[in-house]
Amino acid sequence: MARATTDSCEENGASLRVKVAGRIVALRKMGRATFADLLDASGTVQVLFRSNTLDDRYELLDDLDLGDWLGVIGDMFRTRSGEATVEVKKFEVLCKALRSIPEKWHGLIDIETRYRQRYLDLISNEDARYMARLRSNIVTAMRGFMI
Repeated sequence: MARATTDSCEENGASLRVKVAGRIVALRKMGRATFADLLDASGTVQVLFRSNTLDDRYELLDDLDLGDWLGVIGDMFRTRSGEATVEVKKFEVLCKALRSIPEKWHGLIDIETRYRQRYLDLISNEDARYMARLRSNIVTAMRGFMI
């Protein structure tokens, strides 16, 4: 995911134009604005869709589901709560999810599903992703030491 640093969202008084791509893990509609969280290997970033900025394309957001891959181009800014956010100028659906992923707040509750469908656990659970990366790093270090 091409992301700007979250330390400063503006350079020399001008907004920073970024391109971001990731899987939609949360969608929040608020009147004529919609917030979404995009997730990839490097982390999560919040994006904002405004109806007055996107005009006719704003209606396409009704077809988006959790799990879809989305690419956006927009300007970085900070919300009132201080979170770095991309205000979307253009977006493109990169890949449509065949099955929707579990909600962010409820996640995977069933333990059997977590083990049988490991990919869902890695998408929805931050601790599972951390443990998978940690295990991979440990095995790589051990192999490097043994050679």
